[in-house]
Amino acid sequence: MEELAALVARALAEDVGAGDVTSEAVVPASARARARIVQKQQGVLFGLDAAAEAFAQSGAQGVDRLVIEGDRIRALAETAALT
Repeated sequence: MEELAALVARALAEDVGAGDVTSEAVVPASARARARIVQKQQGVLFGLDAAAEAFAQSGAQGVDRLVIEGDRIRALAETAALT
């Protein structure tokens, strides 16, 4: 998992860099959000480990996995919840 963590850190550094100017100007630093990840189409779930790592490195306090990586998932299924 160290390789995944390093890969995600590099991707976030490239994509986010020093931050988003608009978000920093409009959203209070103390703001918190919740989100859910929904699979749009039927298929096999892949990438949840990478998504969870990216959200964790971005400050999510928790990622609740609602399915198992590699499972066949129906369309519009909720696969994870973030806090």
